[in-house]
Amino acid sequence: FPVTIQGKDNVKQEYIELVNQNPNSAEALYLLARCESNKDESLILLDNALKINPEFYYALLSKGVIFHEKKDYDKAKELYLKCINIDNKNYLAYNNFFNLLIEISADVQNLKFKLELYKSALDNLKSASSSNGSDEVLRKEGKGYFASRIKVLESKINDLKVEIEQKYKCEKLSGYYEGNMRMGYALGGAGVIIREDCSCTYEYKVILPNGKIDGARNIVTGK
Repeated sequence: FPVTIQGKDNVKQEYIELVNQNPNSAEALYLLARCESNKDESLILLDNALKINPEFYYALLSKGVIFHEKKDYDKAKELYLKCINIDNKNYLAYNNFFNLLIEISADVQNLKFKLELYKSALDNLKSASSSNGSDEVLRKEGKGYFASRIKVLESKINDLKVEIEQKYKCEKLSGYYEGNMRMGYALGGAGVIIREDCSCTYEYKVILPNGKIDGARNIVTGK
């Protein structure tokens, strides 16, 4: 059960007493963990709660949030997916997993891998939007809670597809090309280097009718 703790310092002692009175209560341990400002101490309490009830959704979710904040993304992902497996009608883990994927993708340089992360995030967001959980936010906002985020993510995916298409088009063309050229009565040769980022450098040399050599080199065009 999700609980928003207000005045943690004031209620922490009450939950300590509750745990002392009910040492085998996973719910009491979870509530105390929510009041604990020290993340490591909170993890210990959550682990104790999960020893009692290994499929306690909100204890697993809270652990996922802590590891997410610690940037231990693999552990956070594992916990969020476990929550989804336990209750696929609850939007919270879907939403957290979506945020996790977006956060990971921000540091990803490989565009194709980033696209797969975006697609996975979108799938999870759509699943969350269609879930029939009884959570307060979902009851109040319904599918509209996710609509704007889905729209933004779909736009990101389309933009990234265009960027990938352009990037790999240039990668296929990248290399050095050369050939003969004519400038009026002048004959010569030209070469161009096309880079993977679509920028290029070219040079040319021609022999003028008076026998002089004219040309230019290292002219860099924009992308």
